[in-house]
Amino acid sequence: MQLRIRSITYLAEAINGYELVDPRGRDLPRFAAGAHIDLRLGELVRQYSLCNDPAERRRYSIAVLREDESRGGSRYLHDIIRVGDLVEVSAPRNNFPIDSAAERHLLIAGGIGIAPMVSMIADLRRRTADFELHYCTCCEDGFPRRSGAARRPGARPLSLRRR
Repeated sequence: MQLRIRSITYLAEAINGYELVDPRGRDLPRFAAGAHIDLRLGELVRQYSLCNDPAERRRYSIAVLREDESRGGSRYLHDIIRVGDLVEVSAPRNNFPIDSAAERHLLIAGGIGIAPMVSMIADLRRRTADFELHYCTCCEDGFPRRSGAARRPGARPLSLRRR
């Protein structure tokens, strides 16, 4: 499917958030927490975790760390893609689902690996599920955060618990 880049947001050092929407305003295919999509970026096809609430149907959000030593997908997104551009996107797939039968969930992430956890947290909170998140980043401005959230000092883990 062809989706439009509605916004690009600075999330942290070298990390941008991209919001993708249907150009005609239609609902997007449903996805489960932990899912990812493929983006065709020129000749490249790269996978990115969806990081918005799975209950949302009008947008997909991804967070992309610009890696100079990568195969080129993150550089393409950071350097070439602009708001308003159309990109070819696959339907969501999930190789990293939440175990719905689990009584308790332990989420552990580092760096950009927090991306799929964001959708998982939204899902777990909606279900009032018991979960714990441990997150660590290596640099002071490497913590993806929502606007207005407190800055987390580098190399100090964040722990979040809901019971």
